[in-house]
Amino acid sequence: MKIPLKTRLALWWLRHRKKPVPHSSPLALRHQGRQVSSLLLFLPTKMDDLRVARIFLQSVSNAIGPQGTVTTYAVIKHSLLDTLNETFHTQFIPYFQEDVNRWGLPTEDLVKRVLFRDFDALVDLNPKFNPLVAAITYQSQAPLRICFHTPLGEPYFNVTIEKKGTDFLEAGYQNIQQLLGLS
Repeated sequence: MKIPLKTRLALWWLRHRKKPVPHSSPLALRHQGRQVSSLLLFLPTKMDDLRVARIFLQSVSNAIGPQGTVTTYAVIKHSLLDTLNETFHTQFIPYFQEDVNRWGLPTEDLVKRVLFRDFDALVDLNPKFNPLVAAITYQSQAPLRICFHTPLGEPYFNVTIEKKGTDFLEAGYQNIQQLLGLS
């Protein structure tokens, strides 16, 4: 995905203008530590990638269960919301084209709608760098921020999943589930 120069400049400006406040308590994926209790997922913006992500979303919903202790929210492009006709234990936060400013970044209203609470983990399921997700992630206080590896994503995420092989999405989703302690 080729990112316009104006969007790259806007992301650079965001990173150097606002400093994120670090999360106060460390997150540990072990019995002695505090486990993930709230999860924010950014669903892919392309239909082909969303088909694979739907399987991941279903497996996360199955792992959590209907009375699970993990609250899951998923940010999705409004035009793709109708393609998810299954029932998931997930609350969807749709966004419209009007929620993206002229620089290709989220409006303040969208950031407030998405980051309405402190999340323990944030996962970008887009296989390629998405500036909208990066800008929201940068303003998040989530201690665990996961994405697929891209050079542009390194300043925004603290865990990246390598893309190796032809089925990297399926393997990457399994790795994400293990990192979250949901497998």
